[in-house]
Amino acid sequence: MVRRHRYYKPKRKLYNLPTAQRPMRQRQSPEPVKINTSIIKNIIGTIFFICAGIWFGYFFIFSPNFSIKNINITGNENIPITEIQEIINEQLDKKAIYAIGQRNILFFSKNDLISAIGERYIVENIKINKKLPFTLSVHLEEKLARVVLRVKIPISITHTKAQAIEEDVEAGQVAGDQVSHNIEDGEEEVEQGEEQISYSEDYYYLDVNGIVVSSAEMSENDLQKFPVIEIEIPDTQKINSRDILLDRETIEFIFSVYRTVSKMPQNVSVAYVKLDLSIADEMTFVTTENWQGMLSTSVSLETQIKKLELALDEKIKDKRATLQYVDLRIKDRVYFK
Repeated sequence: MVRRHRYYKPKRKLYNLPTAQRPMRQRQSPEPVKINTSIIKNIIGTIFFICAGIWFGYFFIFSPNFSIKNINITGNENIPITEIQEIINEQLDKKAIYAIGQRNILFFSKNDLISAIGERYIVENIKINKKLPFTLSVHLEEKLARVVLRVKIPISITHTKAQAIEEDVEAGQVAGDQVSHNIEDGEEEVEQGEEQISYSEDYYYLDVNGIVVSSAEMSENDLQKFPVIEIEIPDTQKINSRDILLDRETIEFIFSVYRTVSKMPQNVSVAYVKLDLSIADEMTFVTTENWQGMLSTSVSLETQIKKLELALDEKIKDKRATLQYVDLRIKDRVYFK
């Protein structure tokens, strides 16, 4: 078997070719340096957010743009607006967080102000609204005041010389089926000495439960709006809001005194009621004519007022101008002077 060999034509070497016929080699250009843009973006973003944070921090926190400038107080009838303003100013001077004060409306604490007002006054409800950028609105719903309390505090005592005073005590039998009165002869009383006491007066509002609602400055017009109760306390005693000075039964009895006396046909009007806190079952009403009626809470008020009507009609008559007092505390008797 004959082997056949293939013939391969040798390749021509490039360096043996003429220069013109040699193929051109392409030069490889250096690869460009790649820049990490994500790092640059992160740096720029960080700088932007830092600057934005500083600007926002200054604009919303430290700049005066959101400082409270206007304060609107409404709903206060008995609580002086100056006292509410004082409480708010004290709250504004406090710090909210570290160096951030509560003058900034964004950081002002409504709960702190509600607590501060509630500690000094009795109110039903307090509504606080923040009206951006710099207005604070405070609306109060006061606990309903029912009576005015006049507190007399002795501040000085002076002694006068002994005086002899003749007192003519008039009393008489008053016709009527239900009431009888005794007649007593006039008698002379000699006083060895007389003390003149000077008083200071403070006014408070009480609710129907005898709880102090607030202190108040009173005018004559204010004293005509509510029943007035007068008490005397020592200068060592202090009265604060929320103190319970009288019970509900006493307040209701005083309302009944005002209402029942005003209905009398003799046109009697109560100016105020005096209470001695050491005597539980007695009180005295003072009329606008400046004479007094002594009452007992343990005797029916209707019975006592009926006796007063009979005494005015049948015995006192036209002597009311010189009348000093009418004692109605004894069930079946009336004494007057």
